[in-house]
Amino acid sequence: MNEPLPASPDITTHKTGILNQGSPDFHGKLVRENNWDLALCQSCHAADYSGGITGASCLTCHTQTNGPEACNTCHGDFQDSTRIAPPEDTHKNITTDSVGVGAHVSHLYENELGHQIECSTCHIVPDKYSDPGHIDTGLPAEITFGNLAVHNIAVNPVYNYPAATCSEVYCHG
Repeated sequence: MNEPLPASPDITTHKTGILNQGSPDFHGKLVRENNWDLALCQSCHAADYSGGITGASCLTCHTQTNGPEACNTCHGDFQDSTRIAPPEDTHKNITTDSVGVGAHVSHLYENELGHQIECSTCHIVPDKYSDPGHIDTGLPAEITFGNLAVHNIAVNPVYNYPAATCSEVYCHG
């Protein structure tokens, strides 16, 4: 009468490829498909991503400050937190002839002006990934010129998306 109960089956929420970047079921792809809603992750893995009810911590791989909410989780090189811009853009492009890659490489890493250009020169940089103006609008990213681009002399800076060029800015004339 006191026979042991059978072992409970392993229950998984995610498909097998959830941790494999090459899989169509990779969690990064799922987050993108759900409009970057990390609250879905937090509902099981805890608000701080430490494991929550799953016991599986996101911080094992997302080791940088802010864990999965760090800039280079989506922008740039996941393995190098100093490269917050491509080798890969938000459309998965990796070549410099793509504007999302080439513009960032030329301004951030191959800059001939003599000093590093900050992201805030051309974009509003959010304090949190979920701040208004960050993930709540579609791509491409908004160009919002900061102090260096305007440098107290440019009064009507413009970015032409189809031509991928700036005009009326301090740095490009």
